[in-house]
Amino acid sequence: MKSKYIILLCLSGLVIALDQITKLYIDHHFQLHQSVTIIPNFFNLNHYTPDLSAYRRYFRDEDEYILFFGRLEVRKGVHIFAEALAEIFRRDKDIEAVFVGNESTYNNMSMKGYLKEILGEFSSRAIFIEHLPHNALYPIIER
Repeated sequence: MKSKYIILLCLSGLVIALDQITKLYIDHHFQLHQSVTIIPNFFNLNHYTPDLSAYRRYFRDEDEYILFFGRLEVRKGVHIFAEALAEIFRRDKDIEAVFVGNESTYNNMSMKGYLKEILGEFSSRAIFIEHLPHNALYPIIER
């Protein structure tokens, strides 16, 4: 790890690892003399049984798509993602956008409606799927 990252780790006062091995590595190599918090990885693949029902409902294996997953809200930048999609859609006529997550509101409008407004003529190439459990979301990410 480059020295600037070590300095950042030390200055931050907070060190977070995704797994026990990373925690041990940080403890051993950097000796920060502080607690390293572990936030488990988004998917626990040791206890994963895929649920393909959502994938089969919305997609075919040959489908190409760009995926956004997470709560659909401005602070997560989903509207910026939607703005960038217009250029992608112009260049690639076969690709679709998939938004997986719960809705929020923005300026008294549903986020889904706002995103469709941003997408304009390309809104028919957007697929909106409500929140999915991890075992149903992972097959969509994986493919």
